[in-house]
Amino acid sequence: MQSLASIVIPARNPDPVIFRQLMNSLLSQTYPDIEIIFVDSSATPPPVLEEYRDLLIYVKQRRKNVSGVRQDGLDAASGSILLGIDCDCIPSENWVETMIRRLDRDRGHTIVMGKSIPYGQDRLSCIIQDNFEHWVDYIGLDLDGEKLLVTLDTKNYAVYTDVARQIGFDTLMSAAEDTDFACRALAAGNRIVYCPDAPVRHCHRQSFRGLLRQKMWHGFGYGQFVAKNDVDYYVHRPMRLLCLAALMIPAFPLVLAYLLLDLSRKGPDAVRSKIAAAFEKIPFCWGMIMGIYRIGGRTALWRRAKNDFLGLSSRFKITIVQ
Repeated sequence: MQSLASIVIPARNPDPVIFRQLMNSLLSQTYPDIEIIFVDSSATPPPVLEEYRDLLIYVKQRRKNVSGVRQDGLDAASGSILLGIDCDCIPSENWVETMIRRLDRDRGHTIVMGKSIPYGQDRLSCIIQDNFEHWVDYIGLDLDGEKLLVTLDTKNYAVYTDVARQIGFDTLMSAAEDTDFACRALAAGNRIVYCPDAPVRHCHRQSFRGLLRQKMWHGFGYGQFVAKNDVDYYVHRPMRLLCLAALMIPAFPLVLAYLLLDLSRKGPDAVRSKIAAAFEKIPFCWGMIMGIYRIGGRTALWRRAKNDFLGLSSRFKITIVQ
């Protein structure tokens, strides 16, 4: 007998075209025993929902922040397995089946994160994809033919529902609620395993301005996470990095020469990767500083400044249960 899978979609004013593609994909999954939970944070219910009213469970947001929306969806789930996907993502028809197959209590694999691929092939989508691939490599540890992760991306994940309820989402987190969730899940002895065979197509931001705002918001949430838990998964030094970025402005001819040298030696992919990293890190670090201040105030910022400029390494060590 198959387990019921609860698919949670948090959304605010979803794009009707993309949402129809998402729902059509979910309704044609090869795994038949599913329920679809739509958690709505819109001011008024989106009109496109009327087309699927009898095919999904509608939940109005009760808690604040995106973490609260995810907790509302978790509360409404009746399946033994919980899957999360965002309303701007489109999965393959075997997405649910593939994700569930990788869950394995006997090996401690209680959480699975799938792959994100761009919806289109424009330059902005390629930059975002480069960032995602670099991020997965950075946070992953290859062990026994699998990649174990130290954090999570909630636009494509699966977890045993009882595990998710034991951990819960901190509803005070404005963003980076997935990182906070993963941190506490790992501390409780769970494993997060990467599943590249279960991709979702993600409709990214359509402008560089939107991308920069998104990265700053991610950094804000991560700064909250760092100040709350006094840890740093990524060993960022935001203040030092922003100072270095400012110093590079008058040295732009040297930076350009360095990129051209890299282009001739390593090819365009290497240069694109460096540019993508810069687009990601600068707004992320600025947002991180603001997030640290929101939770910890001036004391936390001062402590962070000393660590950024004087510390040789982060006090936090990444560990994965083996």
